[in-house]
Amino acid sequence: MDITPVGNENPTQAYQVGAGNDTVHKHKPGKGKITRVKTGCLTCKFRRVKCDEARPHCSRCIRFGINCDGYPDPAKRPTPQPFRPTGHRPIFPKKSQHAAEVLFLPPIRIIRPGSQFEDELEGRYFQMYLEKSARQLRGPFKNSLWDRLIPQASETEPFVRQITVAIGALYQMSKDAKRDNEMPSTRYKTLEYTYALQQYQKALQGMRAAIANGEHDIRKALIACILVFCFESLQGRLGPAVMHAQSGLMLLHQWVKVHLVPQVPPFMSQQWRRYGIDEDIMDAFSALDLHVLFFLDRRPMVVRKCLITAGNTHIQKMPAKFDSLQEARFFWVLIMRRNCHFVRLALEASKLTELCGPWNEDSETPWDGDANMMPGDGVFGTPYNPDLTLLGDYNLYQEDISRWNRASASLFECLQQRGTVKEKIIAALLQIHSFTSYIMLKGVFVVKETDYDALLPEFRTMLSLVQFVLPHLIASAEWLVLYQFELGIVPSLFLLGLRCRDNVTRTEALDLMLSAVYREGIWDLAAAGRIVSWIVGIEEEGRDENGYIPECKRVFLSACHLDLLNRWAVLAGTQRGLNGLVFRKERIFF
Repeated sequence: MDITPVGNENPTQAYQVGAGNDTVHKHKPGKGKITRVKTGCLTCKFRRVKCDEARPHCSRCIRFGINCDGYPDPAKRPTPQPFRPTGHRPIFPKKSQHAAEVLFLPPIRIIRPGSQFEDELEGRYFQMYLEKSARQLRGPFKNSLWDRLIPQASETEPFVRQITVAIGALYQMSKDAKRDNEMPSTRYKTLEYTYALQQYQKALQGMRAAIANGEHDIRKALIACILVFCFESLQGRLGPAVMHAQSGLMLLHQWVKVHLVPQVPPFMSQQWRRYGIDEDIMDAFSALDLHVLFFLDRRPMVVRKCLITAGNTHIQKMPAKFDSLQEARFFWVLIMRRNCHFVRLALEASKLTELCGPWNEDSETPWDGDANMMPGDGVFGTPYNPDLTLLGDYNLYQEDISRWNRASASLFECLQQRGTVKEKIIAALLQIHSFTSYIMLKGVFVVKETDYDALLPEFRTMLSLVQFVLPHLIASAEWLVLYQFELGIVPSLFLLGLRCRDNVTRTEALDLMLSAVYREGIWDLAAAGRIVSWIVGIEEEGRDENGYIPECKRVFLSACHLDLLNRWAVLAGTQRGLNGLVFRKERIFF
């Protein structure tokens, strides 16, 4: 592969959208063009919302508890700033400690408690979300969901505001814990955590009330699903987080069947714009789909096949050359999601559970916030008897990766010479994901762990890209746990740790995984590192005098019961021993 590196409640399920009672209105045909008013107050202009232009301060700001900055002096118009192309900025800042400044925008203006907030704390934590949480959630990717769409939705929907406030309180708690050097187990006894839970419960009650009143708004439901996923995964409650994510994705799937063209998922259609659903919301749901795919996906096979079919149709339209980083990322997300759904389908067809040992869920502690990955779940399984009828699809999907690499080659070369730090980071992340998908597709037909040894060049290049990206991702961490919504490097490092047996490469990857407290949605870097450490510990016992681990001593992960909140896991693995399969199972703490 040739790539040049660039250096217990279920509110989402409850908040259903009725087929014939949708409050999101379509645009009426023949409606005249609306002229936008450009004379509003400075605050509303900054927040990109409509101003009622009341004097001396607009009523909208006062109603929402915002300090109105008044109106611009007509005699003093701002001087237009010339456009500066990003392509001519320095590739790296002069001082490495300022790298984070390139990734994140300045804070949103201060919001003070007003009539929309029930108390001073609610206003304070909402402001914490705006100034800090939104930027960390967004990460290096451009998405207005976090700092514009969610605050706007909070103005009109109390349960959206309450979940937003709860997330802000969790961030304040984590920041205080890091400052005071507290242990993870003690930070959940703080007043901030209690307040966050109270706000979260209010939000759940608001969702139920909306259902009882017959209110069905798909846009609010999707935003609420994303926020609930973030709140649960921020706490380390992986089971509820995955459950909410799957429920939200199924809600969207059912809504699409009623409102959009059949067999065209909303991620690959433009029709949802007619219903007032923003593109950035759909981008976030595309990321949510990847979270579920990489971790624990139990959606019906019919949904998987629908997404694969639609993905094939749209990937055929990929251009021979990308003109922008945004275009390259758009098509890569389509490819990666399609490939992950195919990997799940192919692994199930191979009867991979035949390689898994006994896994009695009832024998373990009953789980509440933890996640129980049963044998056969996820995309990191090992095939038992690969289905050769899928070889045609496999070859097509590998060719799609090659086409994407060729289409992005000149763009990445240009960014390598003249790109900003942010552009280089995004390009590197895309290449990391490309290697990850390439290796995972290979794994669909790999029946011997030693076959992965031929992929050492890909593992090495992927590792070098991660070594470039990770310091920039964690450079501005003010919290005990740095949390970003979209997947970046953690699943890729996890794959490398599972499949690469080169001692130097694997050790460097493991050192990275244990070097930082960092989380991407439900993927915790340190927890992934501890799981890899367990496998490495078993395999190192069988490394011979030449540094080689024979096939009979290699381990592949078959099941995992993970409690991230209390920092323990029960792991199961399998070895192809000389006399048959050898099953391993152990509880670890981290």
